[in-house]
Amino acid sequence: MAEFTLHSLQKNGVEVILNTRLTSATAECVLFNNGSTLACRTIIWTGGVTPDTIISKISECDHDKSGKIITNNYLQVQGWNNVFAIGDCASIIDPITTKPCPPTAQYAISQAKIASKNLISIIRSRKKDNKNDDSKDITKEQNTMKNQEMVMTFFS
Repeated sequence: MAEFTLHSLQKNGVEVILNTRLTSATAECVLFNNGSTLACRTIIWTGGVTPDTIISKISECDHDKSGKIITNNYLQVQGWNNVFAIGDCASIIDPITTKPCPPTAQYAISQAKIASKNLISIIRSRKKDNKNDDSKDITKEQNTMKNQEMVMTFFS
């Protein structure tokens, strides 16, 4: 899909700049990490998302190469049954593609629903029946798990 989108944008005259970071912007232009500038009056940000540095400094949990907190399919931080991570600070593997879920609002909203239901279930000491298990239907919530005690949720 990314390849299709890239070609579609380029076909329609959109200049796509890949593998380059925006370092600053003014009212007249943007500056990139390679030293180049681009004159512009409008910026549409579609760049990658990295977690806040405070997330990568949490030493009590595992992180992926980008600093995101590694979770299981129940959105629990690996090794911590009562700690959840969601959104762009979490490395949540899509069980269908076996790749990390993209840091998009659609996934974050679905993850928030799953994590909140699991949190409520923990507080009520009941079975959890919510799992991030289907990338084609990101609101699908299935399967079961058991947990208890306190929960800490990280957001970036």
